Amino acid sequence: AEVATADQPDIDSTPGNNDPDEDDQDSVTIMAPQIDLSLTKTAVPTTVVVGENVTFNINLANAGPSVATGVVVEDRLPSGISFQCALASQGTYDAQTGFWTVGTVSAGQTPTLSIIGRVDTPGNKTNTAQVFAADQPDIDSTPGNNDPDEDDQDSATIEAPLIDLSLTKSVDDATPDVGENVTFTIIVSNAGPD
Repeated sequence: AEVATADQPDIDSTPGNNDPDEDDQDSVTIMAPQIDLSLTKTAVPTTVVVGENVTFNINLANAGPSVATGVVVEDRLPSGISFQCALASQGTYDAQTGFWTVGTVSAGQTPTLSIIGRVDTPGNKTNTAQVFAADQPDIDSTPGNNDPDEDDQDSATIEAPLIDLSLTKSVDDATPDVGENVTFTIIVSNAGPD
């Protein structure tokens, strides 16, 4: 803003001359809120026997500079893993939708979510989490666009080994006399693939 005209002379500035060094002109820079949400995802353990539990951990961070509001993270368990429970440091996780409604995340804050699932089928399973929504624009990513190259999305893969066990048993003398020793041999094989 600048004083454009005055009826009397100004002793130290000239109205309307667009000189930012004079005291009759000033400006304010308004910066739109910006956030920098990122997340990391891990699985513990990474090799799980069918019927046992795995824990998927998400660490969400806001590098700022602004406070993020309306933050929602999407994390749906993959096929072959049954939801058991979830523990969020803030907000709530809905296993039906796969949405962790985090809410407000201040700059420098790191909310966490742990999802425990039971492994029901063998094979590799990848669990992906991504920032799905936020009220402010993110500096270097777009929420909800399913882009694995952005820092607001991460995946963790577990292995549930697939085995094919077989057993053979043999005896060295199938018709021993009473009091004679016999030797049984048992061989266990794994045709895999793990």
